[in-house]
Parts: sequence; C-alpha cells; structure tokens
Amino acid sequence: MIRRWLGNGKDIGTVWRGYEKVAHSLLLPNQGSTYSKIQLDQGLWYTGAMEEVATGIDMGAMMGENVAALIVEQWGKEGVYLSKDRRRPIDEEEERRREEERRWREEERKRKEEEKRTREEEEEQKRRDEERKREEERKRKNDEEWKKWWDGFWESVLKVVHFLITALFFIY
Repeated sequence: MIRRWLGNGKDIGTVWRGYEKVAHSLLLPNQGSTYSKIQLDQGLWYTGAMEEVATGIDMGAMMGENVAALIVEQWGKEGVYLSKDRRRPIDEEEERRREEERRWREEERKRKEEEKRTREEEEEQKRRDEERKREEERKRKNDEEWKKWWDGFWESVLKVVHFLITALFFIY
C-alpha cells in the first residue's frame, strides 16, 4: 500500500505500535441498566445502592442518612413507632428543657427573620431615596439647562428686535 502511495521504489518497512488506555479512573454506570433498589423488602434496606454511582466514606454516610430518613418517613406514614418497652426513657425535666430550647430556637429564628426583613426594607427605602434624589437632581439640571436655553432664546429675540428697530430708525 505504501508503495502505491509513493510510487515505484524501495519497500518501506514500518512497525506500528499503539497503546490504548482501557482502564477508566471512574467507574461508568451501565447505560442500559437500572440502579439497585434501596428498599429490597419490608424492613430490608440496601445502603450500598449509591456504590454504583460513587464510592467513598462520604457517599456511604450520605446513603445511610438517606435510608434513615426514608425509614422515619415510612414509619410516620404507617403510624408505626417504637413500643413503650423499646423507647428510651426521658424524664419530664429533660423534656421540658428540650421544649423550652426548641421554643427559644424558634423565637430566635423568627427574630432573625424579622431583623433580615427590616434590614431589607431599610435598604430598599434607602435605594428608593437615592433614586429619588438622583431623579430630582436630574430634573433640576434639566430645568437649569432649559432656563438657560429659554433666557438665551429671548435674549436673541430681543437683539433681533433691537436690530430691526435700529435699522428702521436709520432707514426712515
């Protein structure tokens, strides 16, 4: 083939060595497959379903957190909670303290939201005031320019009238 391209001449011997990268740094999911189910059966959860997409301690922890949230959500829908013998005993003082802390956090959140809303309203009012001042300054400059032009116009008219009166006076 090379002889055909180069014409008549000596045979040229070539050696082709090529290397192709066949390993991938990341595992690619199969395009035709579906991901594993997270809930395999009633009460049986698969926390390794995330391994098909990404691996690592962080992903495992995130998947465990997601499964725990799904279990709690399912229990809430079904109305299933721990029986009294499996519940952790909580004394009334601790429960009251937690409730007060929850109320305090809620009040703190509302106070911060109110402060944020007030700050945003003040910033908006400040922006409107600055815009109004710029508009007033623009109108004032426009009025001054218009007044200068108008005064110049009448001054020119008076000069023309004065010139015409003077010219008529000298003509007659």
